[in-house]
Amino acid sequence: MAIKAGQIIHVGNDTVVVDRLQTAGPGTLNVPVETIYELGNTKSVGQIRDIPDLSFSMESYDVSTEIEALLLGLDPTDTSKLPYDPANNRPLDMKSVFKAAASATDPAATVDSVAIPYLSLETLSYRFGIRDDARQTATLRGDAIYYNPGSTYIEKTAGTNAAGQTVVTAHAAYSVDEGGVTRRILGVMAGTKRLTFGVDYTETYGTVTAGAAVTTITLAAGVLVPTTDNIQIIYSSPVVEEFIDSVHANDTTVKPAAIRGRDIAVYLGAYDPANPYTNRLLGVQAVTIDWRVTLQKDEEFGNYHFVSQDYDVPTCSGTVQVKPVDSPALTALMQKLSGTTALKSATATSAPVIPLTVVLHNPYDGSVIKTLAVADARFTVPGFSARVQQKLDFTINWTSDQGSLLIDQS
Repeated sequence: MAIKAGQIIHVGNDTVVVDRLQTAGPGTLNVPVETIYELGNTKSVGQIRDIPDLSFSMESYDVSTEIEALLLGLDPTDTSKLPYDPANNRPLDMKSVFKAAASATDPAATVDSVAIPYLSLETLSYRFGIRDDARQTATLRGDAIYYNPGSTYIEKTAGTNAAGQTVVTAHAAYSVDEGGVTRRILGVMAGTKRLTFGVDYTETYGTVTAGAAVTTITLAAGVLVPTTDNIQIIYSSPVVEEFIDSVHANDTTVKPAAIRGRDIAVYLGAYDPANPYTNRLLGVQAVTIDWRVTLQKDEEFGNYHFVSQDYDVPTCSGTVQVKPVDSPALTALMQKLSGTTALKSATATSAPVIPLTVVLHNPYDGSVIKTLAVADARFTVPGFSARVQQKLDFTINWTSDQGSLLIDQS
């Protein structure tokens, strides 16, 4: 028997089970390896390995703001934090859980799991088409992966701002050997800071048996975690965690299984929910939005993992594919994109700022599920190539001046 997709779920941070996933996982793991040679030796001396480079991606049909909240380290039910700005993302821990087969005595029980700690967001992309299911893809990067013989737990504890704060695991923890050091906790974050074993915290533990011998971590005296932040740990345990199928009878009326072009509206100019036909762009066939950053790792001597990784300035760009109904509609659109008045020819040399908004509606009641807004988009007037037996359409490229993208629910 092989592992089936229905047995695999992905959980971010301490509680968020990512919905509507189509593909997900640490698909790319690159471990730099160098072979060492020497003069006078007809064979290689050996190989050395460097810090791994891991890419974790997840593509989802979920058109709610749950994934964005996860990437920002926020509670998806707390609407007071909206709109979401991807630039405010925080590192997160992920776990991939392998459930027992459907024929097992307890199909919801975790058999094995994979822990991927301290992932940082690199790209956030959206794809919308006429007959395509709306999808979003997040790509994150990290440097560690642990294949665990039991369940993986991600637990969060509020900071006390006191020296020597302790955190106790809820369950017994397996150990891992790395760089000649044995420890039980696979990763610790204090707020957004990654803590280093032996320097920022120490561990005490007993013999691992199911339901016994918890692990305690003690923060170093100089590591103070304010009450507004959390300490998050990730570890594996023989204590079995269960995941019952989360989709229930009414779930798709609250969160659609997927949506397509008929439930998506695109606006060039100010979007006013009270006047949903003002500035609405007609003839749209497809839209893409790509938010991305270039991550830079901080490394140090004596550490088998990078200390942190961050970026300077994000970029945001994409395309809008339009099929104009007639040539006057085409000319009017090009005039708008170039900031030209109705009595003048449009030119590709001008690109004024035009707000771009994509609104996703619930197909069951028409309510707005999510809006994606780029306040400072600039569009490039496109060329075209006509083809026999086909109607003419145009793919218009756009970029954001400041890499801005805001995600809201209204």
